[in-house]
Amino acid sequence: MHDPSGLTFTVTSTSCDTLGNDLATSIHASDSSGSSSQSIMKYGPDDRSSVPRITLAGQTITIAIDSVAEVITQEHRFHGYDVSYKIAHVEYPSRTRTKAP
Repeated sequence: MHDPSGLTFTVTSTSCDTLGNDLATSIHASDSSGSSSQSIMKYGPDDRSSVPRITLAGQTITIAIDSVAEVITQEHRFHGYDVSYKIAHVEYPSRTRTKAP
């Protein structure tokens, strides 16, 4: 997803069956030069997870997801932008490992 501000967002899903079934979805943000990419969120999807909706309003990036199994990582800043999250349901909130804003 490319935003008119010059930011680009990439959503990728990975699946590893080496030690059990491990699914993860990552959201990366890149600046306008494309030379600086950073993972801003990683989560375990569940059977109700939808494609994340990413919006930019002013200096705030908002990531909205209906449902996830767990939140693995969250960043709250990216290149001068605040990153906020609207996750309607987290199946296992005790597994969440986020960095403080």
